[in-house]
Amino acid sequence: MDLNWLESFLYGLFSGLTDILPVSAEAHRILMLKCFGIQSSTELMKLFAHLGVFGAMYFSCRKQIVRIHRARRLARVPKRRRRRPLDTRSLMDFSLLRTMLIPVILGFLLNRYVEPLKEKLIWIAVLLFLNGIILYIPQFFPTSNRDSRMLSRVEGLLVGLGGALGILPGVSAVGSALSVASICGVERSYGLNMALLMNMFIQVGLIVLDVLALISVGAGTLSFLILIRYLVTAAVSFGAALLGVKLMRLLAANNGYALLALSFDGTMPKFAPNAKRQEIEPRELTVYYDFQCPFVVQSVERLQTYCEENGVPASFLQVDTLQKAKELPCVFNNWAVFYQGKF
Repeated sequence: MDLNWLESFLYGLFSGLTDILPVSAEAHRILMLKCFGIQSSTELMKLFAHLGVFGAMYFSCRKQIVRIHRARRLARVPKRRRRRPLDTRSLMDFSLLRTMLIPVILGFLLNRYVEPLKEKLIWIAVLLFLNGIILYIPQFFPTSNRDSRMLSRVEGLLVGLGGALGILPGVSAVGSALSVASICGVERSYGLNMALLMNMFIQVGLIVLDVLALISVGAGTLSFLILIRYLVTAAVSFGAALLGVKLMRLLAANNGYALLALSFDGTMPKFAPNAKRQEIEPRELTVYYDFQCPFVVQSVERLQTYCEENGVPASFLQVDTLQKAKELPCVFNNWAVFYQGKF
């Protein structure tokens, strides 16, 4: 039974969002179809939804993919002929990604043993509960800022194993990989970028499974209107996945500051609310400064001279009172530069 236009739209929306957010895409698709009174979606519908998510993953990770490709291409050039330094960080990212994909590939090979679980709601409920536990565990571990340069192969395999758990209907591949990465001390934004890269390859695996299923059972009756509906599903899935990526990156963003304090009387210091804004209304170059550092004076003078000679609109605001320091839109009060309203 095919979905109607509204159901196709909702199917694409839920597929795109749940494939990125730390909730199970497969479980939510199954539950949504049951709400529609449909036992299962067509293989072609799933294929188009996965194609949409894959397109969003590639679009979101394209800069990182290009960096890795350039680094690998440069690594093949003899050292004496290189015109720029080798990007070892991107090479190590690629090595970590390859390690992460090993458990993912093994997980796909076990996919046929997981299929029966999708037919039983009790198993989906249990696995959704397991997913919540996996997401909660990192709260008990200290955070850190490790990346591919400091992770071992075993840790890379563990992060990949977290992603491989996504084959279970109820467990999120991105969420599980992020949880394991956090336990291993990986910095949140970096961990998210690597999880999204891994998820792009997971989508490739899902597309392959969809194609194999299509070859096995056939595409069924296909008309022009049905094809358009599938394309709409893919487009909505693409847009929803992009929205999910943006939301996840917003949640994973780290402003680079943390407050460390030892209290002797039970009171705890805290950042002023303004310090977390890191935005101002003026769009011109704006510098907040004070004279805690002896080099600030000459830096301000040089920058003022440059801006005057080149016609660059700029404001230089000295932080010379406690009240001004408390009202700053950032935590760094002796040299804070804003441009286009951003810190």
